[in-house]
Amino acid sequence: MKQRHKKTAITVVLLTVILTSVATNNKYLAEPRNRNPNSSPEQSTFTGSKETYLAESEHIFLDSFETDSGNWVYYGKAGLEAGSLILTKNETFVFGAVKSKLSLGENWRVSFRYKIGGGSGGDGIAFLFGVHSLEVFPLGGYLGFEPNESEYGVVFDSFYNPELRDPVENYIALVEKGIEQKLAIYETVKTEDNLWHQVTITTVKGNIQIDLDGKDIISKKINYDSKYDGFGFSASTGKYSNIHMIDDFIFLRMDPRD
Repeated sequence: MKQRHKKTAITVVLLTVILTSVATNNKYLAEPRNRNPNSSPEQSTFTGSKETYLAESEHIFLDSFETDSGNWVYYGKAGLEAGSLILTKNETFVFGAVKSKLSLGENWRVSFRYKIGGGSGGDGIAFLFGVHSLEVFPLGGYLGFEPNESEYGVVFDSFYNPELRDPVENYIALVEKGIEQKLAIYETVKTEDNLWHQVTITTVKGNIQIDLDGKDIISKKINYDSKYDGFGFSASTGKYSNIHMIDDFIFLRMDPRD
């Protein structure tokens, strides 16, 4: 019972932070932000006219994964266990994925916690958006998704696959139409340290920002037009394996107003 109360408190805190950041008169994403000194040269800061981004409270979805919310379709090894979404356990040559029954829309923010580790080292998690469908689930370094199934993804990679253009062993990247086309990269050991980490991904009018544990790590302009507005998670293992977990998922559809 204490564990459930603790998880509820975490979710409430995360939601409060998200709502605060998009409250009225908050110019989030309105003006260029300082470039992270560790950022890739490919990364770009946000630009644009001053705008206020308001939260539409009726478009908030929270999932603490204590029970099945009914809003996900499960594939492979994915399932709920001990109050978290487990994409894969510490097993070799397996995959797990979920696709939401909700739609993102054009302007949105998602927040979640992830944890990767506890095994021999492979392969990682992907948060997919612009998902057409999930039908084929390649293992190993592909992180469980096919290039033609999702327009974009944010990958948390923990195994070096040079044939897939991995720059290093541990990194987070924004990818387009598959794992190989990396638009922006952030090197970090937080993709395999077996600790919980907080991620927030915001997309407004084609500008995407990714925060890790409260730090802006990737900012990029993309051609996201919400033609395909499905989203979900996938993970896979190969010869090497890890436990891949997601928790405290929050989805907020945003409404930009002048």
